[in-house]
Amino acid sequence: MKFVNPPAVPARHVTHRTFYSQIFDHEIGYNIYLPPDYKKSNKSYPVMYYIHGWKGNESSDIRALKKAYRNREAITVFVNAISSEDDYWDAVRQMDSVLIGELIPQTL
Repeated sequence: MKFVNPPAVPARHVTHRTFYSQIFDHEIGYNIYLPPDYKKSNKSYPVMYYIHGWKGNESSDIRALKKAYRNREAITVFVNAISSEDDYWDAVRQMDSVLIGELIPQTL
């Protein structure tokens, strides 16, 4: 199971990053989309956290969802939800702690 999966072809305004999860004791990858005027603007943006489907990763749905995140004035974070058969149920039970306690503080 790979926990860090940068996109094969980078998407515009999307940056791949990682954070260290103390819960899982390793780095976990995520992609973050920032609206084009994010750095120049003083606006506040809502943040949407996207969790991929079964056997995906943080980069598997970026291209498919490009129209959804690009047409919105929102920061979009695509996180690796760790969905291999070996650790699926354990990851599901702990994902809220990972998102709320580890990832969200990283992306603020």
